[in-house]
Amino acid sequence: MGKLNKLLIASLLLFSNITFCQIIDIDYSKHTPGLAADTVETEDNVQFLKNGFVDFLTDGNIQASARLLRINIGERNKFYLPFFIYTGTAGNAFGTNKLNETTVSNLLNPIGGTLNISFNGLQNIIKSPGVTKLKFAYQFGGRIINGKDSVNQENQNFFNGLANVGLFFQTSAWEPNDPNNLGIFYVQAKFVSSISSKDNFQKLFGKHSIEKNYLLGYSLDAGIVINKIIAAKLGVYQYTNNSGVDLFKKPVIKFSLDYSLK
Repeated sequence: MGKLNKLLIASLLLFSNITFCQIIDIDYSKHTPGLAADTVETEDNVQFLKNGFVDFLTDGNIQASARLLRINIGERNKFYLPFFIYTGTAGNAFGTNKLNETTVSNLLNPIGGTLNISFNGLQNIIKSPGVTKLKFAYQFGGRIINGKDSVNQENQNFFNGLANVGLFFQTSAWEPNDPNNLGIFYVQAKFVSSISSKDNFQKLFGKHSIEKNYLLGYSLDAGIVINKIIAAKLGVYQYTNNSGVDLFKKPVIKFSLDYSLK
């Protein structure tokens, strides 16, 4: 058994963290050392094979994503775009495994897909001297999605573009008995969109179910991280148009584990 498989299994048994679907960039620049020393130290450096995510969905799917590369493009200490390359896989472990249920999970997941290349950024709207901040959050990119033709059950790989915009808020959190051990509470709300050719969507979900070649919806993420106390995070995601597709009619709630290779 490989090291990565052992690490994933150990994480599942321990349930040490619950992570997220969306890319969350918490700003620790005014925070006390300890909780995010590694984050502060490596924020401006190239990161290769450093992070990954294991995501649990209420539809019974599990998704594993590995960050292959993160680099910043632009002017350091000025404007730059964080550039990400992810790769991953998904499968049904606890649900009924409806046709293309895993594909919908990948479409909802902004780091989902067999290969995912995207830009993700945050711009300050309200910035206090401390940890509390309100930011404009955005992501755009493309990925390769896999699904099955709803007629002949053949595998289909197709290109899918994505764009997400919204607001990100963070503030301090602490445990009353140890107020010096500061953590972070955050909430992120986004308008999400996904686009592919109408023909590809119709092959997956049926000609009479798809009205448009794009998907529109929302994502809500929240979490609280306090060093050695709690690292709890969850999200709610749904596409609201093309309502003829049964798999879009209910939101997906996601719980996850994260791991870090140092």
